[in-house]
Amino acid sequence: MEISAQPQAPEQIEHQPLLSPHGNLPCPFCGSVQLALITLRDSPDNAPTAVAIECDTCHATGPVANAENQMRALWNERLAPAADQSS
Repeated sequence: MEISAQPQAPEQIEHQPLLSPHGNLPCPFCGSVQLALITLRDSPDNAPTAVAIECDTCHATGPVANAENQMRALWNERLAPAADQSS
């Protein structure tokens, strides 16, 4: 008896410039507003399985999310600077 596996869908990564980055903060590392949407597609139906924002200037990548609105919220989340302890 021969067992055959379903062929796996090839992993695809799409890089799409965000032409209107409204609502996205600049890159926290270099300050650039040249951002791109990174989409990973590796499901059999070619649906997006993960998304992230990447800076096109320094290539910093934000946290990976399952949905675009969650991805934007994660990219825009910033930690407050630490208080100056020198006084």
